[in-house]
Amino acid sequence: MNNFLGYIKEDKALKALLNREPGVSGLSDNAESILFAAAFQKSKHNIIVVKPTLFAAQNLQQRISSLIDEKPLLFAVEESLQIEAIAASPELEAARIETLIELARTDKPQLVITHTGGILRSLPAKKQFLASMIELRKGQTIAREGLIKKLQENGYELVDRVERPLTYSYRGEVLDVNTIQENNPLRIEFFDDQIDSIRFFDLDSQLTVSEVEEITIAPATDLLFTAQQKEEIKNKVQEKLAIDLKKLDPDKQAILTETVRQDLEYLDNYVNEPYLYRYVSFLSQRYNLTDYLDQPLVIYADEKGFKEHYRYQAEENISYLQDLFGEGKALLKFDVSLSPETLIDSEDTYDLAAFEDLKHPILSGIQPADFPELPLDKALKQIEYLSEQNTVLLALNSAQVSQIVDKLVEKNIPYEHSGNSFPDKPGTNLRVK
Repeated sequence: MNNFLGYIKEDKALKALLNREPGVSGLSDNAESILFAAAFQKSKHNIIVVKPTLFAAQNLQQRISSLIDEKPLLFAVEESLQIEAIAASPELEAARIETLIELARTDKPQLVITHTGGILRSLPAKKQFLASMIELRKGQTIAREGLIKKLQENGYELVDRVERPLTYSYRGEVLDVNTIQENNPLRIEFFDDQIDSIRFFDLDSQLTVSEVEEITIAPATDLLFTAQQKEEIKNKVQEKLAIDLKKLDPDKQAILTETVRQDLEYLDNYVNEPYLYRYVSFLSQRYNLTDYLDQPLVIYADEKGFKEHYRYQAEENISYLQDLFGEGKALLKFDVSLSPETLIDSEDTYDLAAFEDLKHPILSGIQPADFPELPLDKALKQIEYLSEQNTVLLALNSAQVSQIVDKLVEKNIPYEHSGNSFPDKPGTNLRVK
């Protein structure tokens, strides 16, 4: 399939995208996927593709995954503060942390798919995220209590049994950790303050799967604050609280005061509650996904849709926070998301319009033809018709080749093996992946 993407290297839209020429528009979902995959392979450069919604980002990642050997990364967040506060998906959080781990620890070019909420999410500095990695090795001297404190600081939840990722448990000299990096939980056994063994075990049987000499445990959350940041949040929150209390009646004042006290205590004690994310709005310096990559090209796959979805999300978040404030459960601080204008103006960006740009039209020649419901004979008739005026490229696996070739011969439909050169004339071409 990698060679297949090489066939479109002369496509006008691909060239325009790589040269940052405006005007590429009107792509189908499949053509868009092929274009992004080819751009990444040809440029060997960090690329972030931003779709308006989480659903669109997930679909795009799935489509591109079928085109390139290395699966593109997905950076996904909940679509609103309310969802994150009351119904956050553990799977979504785990996938997000996995992406940050990969971005923080590798220098090779990456293709990352995200959405409005993802690109505008505040994150810890890359340096801080890396510093939160826990490096352990057999024979290392480290206090078990100190390691437990570090796990808590990094967002791991204390449980009786580590049945799900991002949790830990301990009893005596044994510490179990379930990370998102490994298929099996990790068991660390101590002898006094020395690590005696590090091994992976089966959760059901409790038997050892394998032993290792060293291991790295990544953070369990992207909600990490330095001591300096906590102090900044605390000071600004107290100032804001004094202002907001004047807008409430006495009973709600007492509720808000207690709510803020508890939230600050949670932050100070590293309690990993998703709703606490809204306190990032009090930080003077904030980072986002682009800070985890070296000079990425940020492609807004429909910049207009991105801005519209941002406005929708902002209105929903403001309404939610106003309701909470009325109940004495949140401060009136709305700028939780980063500014889209700031990102678009400051980064290397490209806007892929959803509709044809009439002033600067650059249309792709890529037109995927899908016939999922048609019998093979009828699909071949459609292919024959299309090949009269177009180059039709069939990307087949080895099991499909003989069947398709036999049918092409039977139907007297001309074809040729495209090989490694771009098929530049009408007709039906074959490519075995």
